[in-house]
Amino acid sequence: MAKKKRFVLYTELPVEKLYEVLSSETYLITKEEMERPEQANITDTSYERRDDGVTAARVRMESLLDAPGKEPEDSSVDEPRRMVIEQTTHVQPMGSDKSGQGFSFATVMPLPGNIGAMFTDMEMTPGKNGTGTDMSVEVRVDVHVPALRIRLSQQLLGNSEETVSKGIRRAERLAQSHLQ
Repeated sequence: MAKKKRFVLYTELPVEKLYEVLSSETYLITKEEMERPEQANITDTSYERRDDGVTAARVRMESLLDAPGKEPEDSSVDEPRRMVIEQTTHVQPMGSDKSGQGFSFATVMPLPGNIGAMFTDMEMTPGKNGTGTDMSVEVRVDVHVPALRIRLSQQLLGNSEETVSKGIRRAERLAQSHLQ
């Protein structure tokens, strides 16, 4: 059974600019403007703008579990611990949302060991205050192993708002750096 969390975020970026950034190759398959790019190594990517207007991307990366320069928790291990993750993203075309003025952004990320998956669905619409973008977010975690379900779901959902916020801050930095 999937556990879920819903929340709302806001960015000052206009919805059209946010769409431009979130559907770009730079955002979807590179580390440019990531908060800690040294902790990730992209090993495989694919990016496609399909005939139906959907942008589809997949990125596979190796992520460090121990911060660089920090001693690993297990002192018998010389190398930092790593985790391989893969994320698939679909960005619907601008104007494809219910209001006809926004878009949706969806990701799926299988959990290590094939124990489940984490899904993030976002609806982006022009800000109700007349500027920026309102984002309605739902994060779902589906863990197939009953013994891990509650703890892992709580951990992933507990961090989900900050994780999504980091992605939006990255989009804001990319929008800024590509405007100059």
